[in-house]
Amino acid sequence: MHSHCLLLVAVTIVLTYFRIRSAYVLMMAGLFYALPLIINLTATCYRTLQCLC
Repeated sequence: MHSHCLLLVAVTIVLTYFRIRSAYVLMMAGLFYALPLIINLTATCYRTLQCLC
């Protein structure tokens, strides 16, 4: 799944470089993948550190 997000980011950068505006649809898909991932990793890290203290 992470490689799919990286592929979306790479295609978005390339399409943005060529000034194709529909690339922002791919950016939205990447954001909807990355934001929950960041929240999940942060919560997991917080819980892990909470138990160690």
